[in-house]
Amino acid sequence: GYAIFTMWITSLNMLGWEGKALPMLLGTPIPRHQIFLAKSGALLLMVAVPLTLFGLMLTIGTRSWFGIAGWLAAIGASLATMGVNAVASVLFPSPVNLESTSRQNTLSGGGCITALANTFLVPIAIGLVNLPVLAIFGVAYWWQIEWLVAAGALVAVLYGTGALALGVQQAERLMLPREAEIIEATRAGET
Repeated sequence: GYAIFTMWITSLNMLGWEGKALPMLLGTPIPRHQIFLAKSGALLLMVAVPLTLFGLMLTIGTRSWFGIAGWLAAIGASLATMGVNAVASVLFPSPVNLESTSRQNTLSGGGCITALANTFLVPIAIGLVNLPVLAIFGVAYWWQIEWLVAAGALVAVLYGTGALALGVQQAERLMLPREAEIIEATRAGET
């Protein structure tokens, strides 16, 4: 849950955080999926550091390999969450004024529909996308099946990688005809 929530907030509005640099970034001949993959890699690194420290503390504290399985599951869930947020950043872009000294709320910067989508629809989509992996761990916990935890950790990473790849591919497909609209929507907060 911590990994999903942290990655949801961290990777929400991937395109809006580019600010004034977004038109320049989209003006390059770089394939759009590479932009999403690079942003996802950077965001994963930011979230993976505390997840890794927590996983190590849990593994050492409990003297159990379940901490490692939990760490792998958290990485997988983070990858899947970024896949959903890549698509959401194209469908519901919003501005972020990077020069403002006040705190920004990326959930409500793009109007009512964007705020509702980022507050309700995106978390529901993230939950649904992560549900298969969560179900594996739920079954393993409920029936105390240790080998299923190990299998679930591996499945989580593979599933998360696939969900990110599909999300990035879908985001690129949706973004190509909407680039001008996305630039305009992310500029709205500039002064």
